[in-house]
Formats: sequence, C-alpha cells, structure tokens
Amino acid sequence: MSTPATPQHSATPGADLVRRELGLSTDELDSLHPGGTAHGELARQTAAAAERLDELVEHFRNRADWAATDLARYAQGHREVRSLASGILQLRGVEIDILAARISDQHTRVESLCRSCKRAGTVPSSGQAAQHEPQARATDLWPAAPATTRQPSRAPRRR
Repeated sequence: MSTPATPQHSATPGADLVRRELGLSTDELDSLHPGGTAHGELARQTAAAAERLDELVEHFRNRADWAATDLARYAQGHREVRSLASGILQLRGVEIDILAARISDQHTRVESLCRSCKRAGTVPSSGQAAQHEPQARATDLWPAAPATTRQPSRAPRRR
C-alpha cells in the first residue's frame, strides 16, 4: 500500500492569489497605471503586499525546515537530548507561530486589496484583459484651473 502524496503548495502564494483574483501578475499590476494616481497607488500596494506575503511564506518554510532538520538529528540519535534544555526549539516554535499568524494576516490583506482593485476599476474587466493600457493621468482628465482670479460681485450688498 502506498502513502498518498503530500500536496505541493506554491512557493509564491501572494503572486498566485493576485493572478487568480485579478488575472495579472504582480509586475503587470504594478505597471498598469502611472505613479501618483489613486489607481497606481492601489495597484502598487496590492503588488507589494503580495510580494511581502511571498517573503513571509519563504521565511516560514526556512524556519520550519530548520526546526524539522534539527529535530530529525535528535530523533536519529546524532545529538544529545540534554542540549534541548537550551530552549532553542521552544524559541523556534514561537517564531514559527508568529510567522504563521503574520502570513494569515497578510493573506487577508492581499485578498482585501484585490477586492478593492476590482471595485475601484484598477484592473481591466475580462473583455479588456488582453489590452493593459495605462489609465490617463488625473492631470490629463481635468483641465488646469483658469489663471484668472475671482472678481468680487459688482452688485452692492444689502443689509
């Protein structure tokens, strides 16, 4: 009887989440709008949050791998159990727990930012997904204010 294979999880869950929710890579999302616009800032924050999620997951996996390797050395008899009294594994366990909580929070944040991108129209709709043209800058949409100053009313005010 064979043991069922353990499912492999993505090394880039943040980037995968953005691609699944928005249909774009983090690089495409980041370059979709010019900087200095509301859409550009939302896209930049979403891409940065996804990249931070990927960093946290990598850090978590490194710490978990280190702890598993160290425990395997004890289990195989390559290390004295007395050296466990130093609390290194306890400290590593707390660190891994904290990283797991941060990953959960960051995942929620990326999901929220993706929903905001959809609601705000930061990403093109399904029909426009093939054409990723940047939106016009706010300064292109609104003409500059006239250089004239406001003239006071010429009619006398009555009291």
